Amino acid sequence: TAPDSRAWRLNAPAADSTEPLQLASNEPLDRALLEEMLVVLDERGQPVEGRIEVAGAETQWLFHPSQPWRRGHYVVHVSTKLEDRAGNNLVRLFDEDVSRTAVVSTRSSIELAFTTR
Repeated sequence: TAPDSRAWRLNAPAADSTEPLQLASNEPLDRALLEEMLVVLDERGQPVEGRIEVAGAETQWLFHPSQPWRRGHYVVHVSTKLEDRAGNNLVRLFDEDVSRTAVVSTRSSIELAFTTR
């Protein structure tokens, strides 16, 4: 089965803190891709500077900001190329024959919104 982003939990940090943003998956994901395929954007669409940590046997992604979080709206931009350990990505299965599939998703990313308060 493909990873299901609807089952993920996002824990937003408090504003004016350097607490990490925490994203928990219900299954292990590819560690190298977790470090490359997610980016935090501020409400202007600009990347937030920080450091990524992968924990919990690749089920937790933590983003430690370089500066304290400002109050506001943010988005975690996730490439649909993110895979689980079996090679299934967010839009298709590893061994799926896409030539036989009537509808092929063209989504290149999903966005998970959060607000700091």
